[in-house]
Amino acid sequence: MIHKNKILVVEDNTNIRNTLKDILSMNGYEVLTAVNGLEGVNNALKTNPDLIISDIMMPEMDGFSFLKEIHQHLSYIPFIFLSAKSTRGDVREGMNNGADDYLTKPFSTKDLLAAVNKRLERMDTIKRQKIEQQVGLQTKAILENKNQLLSRYKNLENSILYAEDMQQKILPSMELLNQHLPDNFCIYKPKDTLSGDFYWFNHLHKNNLIAVVDCVGHGIPGAMTSMIGYSFLNRAVKEFNLTHPSKILNKLHEQFVNYIPSDKAKGFNEGMDVSLCQINKTKKELIFSGAKRPLYLIRSKNKKGVEEAFSSIERGDYILYEIKGNSYSIDASKPKNYKHHKIDIEPEDKIYLFSDGFADQFGGSRNKKIGSNRFKNLLLHIQNKEMNEQKEALEKALNKWKTWLYETGITEEQTDDILIIGIKI
Repeated sequence: MIHKNKILVVEDNTNIRNTLKDILSMNGYEVLTAVNGLEGVNNALKTNPDLIISDIMMPEMDGFSFLKEIHQHLSYIPFIFLSAKSTRGDVREGMNNGADDYLTKPFSTKDLLAAVNKRLERMDTIKRQKIEQQVGLQTKAILENKNQLLSRYKNLENSILYAEDMQQKILPSMELLNQHLPDNFCIYKPKDTLSGDFYWFNHLHKNNLIAVVDCVGHGIPGAMTSMIGYSFLNRAVKEFNLTHPSKILNKLHEQFVNYIPSDKAKGFNEGMDVSLCQINKTKKELIFSGAKRPLYLIRSKNKKGVEEAFSSIERGDYILYEIKGNSYSIDASKPKNYKHHKIDIEPEDKIYLFSDGFADQFGGSRNKKIGSNRFKNLLLHIQNKEMNEQKEALEKALNKWKTWLYETGITEEQTDDILIIGIKI
């Protein structure tokens, strides 16, 4: 893609402003405009142009005041005055105020383009020299410290890989999940080697307990919090003999509060968002509790609706019901009371627990987030597929969304850890 130099034209006369824009645009420049110095300052701070052309006599803020503001914030941008003030004194005053060039009105297209090209070429030369200087200094520093950097990197890499192995080992095996809830899929994609998302499963007294947990952050901080969360979930069930989702979340929150010393809790921002449900196929019952995370249940529209749903979307033969959890996370703040939702499940129902990573992925033609609405419609769109095919369809949709610059093939990097678990009853 060819880079177009961006020029900001600040001129209160509409005809002159439009003429300048037309001339510069026809010569391959991207042109931004403003009608006075105040608007010009705001525009320059937002767009960071490669060059500024400005009148002097303007309302609200004149050209000299505008140039002074630019020099305070963006002094590296070349600045050309284009003014009807045409005496030698006027030109001297403009240059003394810090302008790089001064053109008078009426102006010729030839003189205008010559001044613009001269300043942009000079700017390019300065940028190139700075880059070459910086590259030279950085290359020298890297060469001087090569062995030390390589050694540190290797030690860090080994530590992270060891931590990854530990994190993988604590996750429940898919064989265990398949044994009790055989028709399922799991998409687990850490943003980095280590993940702040994890899933948890336990089978106790004919109850299948499954959770998807999204810890604050990703990488090493998120992974450390995930290890704590996994341990606390196991304690809630195995040590405190809890099987009810809301009681488990209450105990999880209590353990987190007790884990952080009270004198340090105020500035402690780490925490977890949790979707936790108990599935009892014998009772045909699902109990859900959430800490800032919902659960999606999709069933045929010919079957009984879900009264506990916060909202629903219908597409084709299916309805997606969103069951919301509480609006607060598991963290080190004072204990909270987590509610629960009890739902009668039907054969062929499908439930989805997930972190926010999929919906928050940037991409598409406008490089925006997938978003929860698009995620819901995607799930409805693939309902006629088997669960393993749904996994493939979601991964394909994710990869397509990430490759948003179709003409260049550039792929947007993964925004966050991604975790989705789908279960067919």
